[in-house]
Amino acid sequence: MIKVCLVNGSPSGKTATSLVFLKDLDRFLDDTVFQKEYVSLNLKAGEANPASVIAIIGGSDALVFSFPLYAYTLPAAFTRLLEDYYKQNGDRRAGDGATRVYAIVNSGYPVPGVNFEALQVMRNFCRRAGLTWRFGVAIGGGLVVAMTRNIPLVKRKLRKAYGLIKADILEQGKKDLDDISIKPVIPRRMMIYMKDSRWAKRYMERRPK
Repeated sequence: MIKVCLVNGSPSGKTATSLVFLKDLDRFLDDTVFQKEYVSLNLKAGEANPASVIAIIGGSDALVFSFPLYAYTLPAAFTRLLEDYYKQNGDRRAGDGATRVYAIVNSGYPVPGVNFEALQVMRNFCRRAGLTWRFGVAIGGGLVVAMTRNIPLVKRKLRKAYGLIKADILEQGKKDLDDISIKPVIPRRMMIYMKDSRWAKRYMERRPK
């Protein structure tokens, strides 16, 4: 079995848009092939993440981090999780067989390119921590994309991204892949309306737990 750790890097926890994308990816990872474990942030101020959580991350064959863009970079609580992982595992040199890493980052901005700096942070973290960075998925208008993910064009793009992550894990990263960009398929004015609408509030309440 291939051990895959799905890390929800959003401070919103069970109501996070980031978790929606992880749940969808989960459906692509067959239970007969992949042993999946979820990790969420420890939000207690001033406390380190539990050693048991860091051990789960460190013992995985592949890591998928999903997190929102905050001020063009990673949320502070998620950064703390990465720091705690590094403190426990120290400097390592990435090589054949090293844990492979993927990231799904979503922002409120409709243009997915604003997420690239956050993906670069993840690349640098992997290099320092001895993890093997593979590629990221940059999603613009994350909440709107999540709400409209069953629209054929959006669904096709997301399924392609999930399929590439699955295939790359199975193939153990034998070829380099570029980051994937996904943007909403509806006008920006409509996006703003949707984010502030009662529909969005109901979606936030009913999203997968």
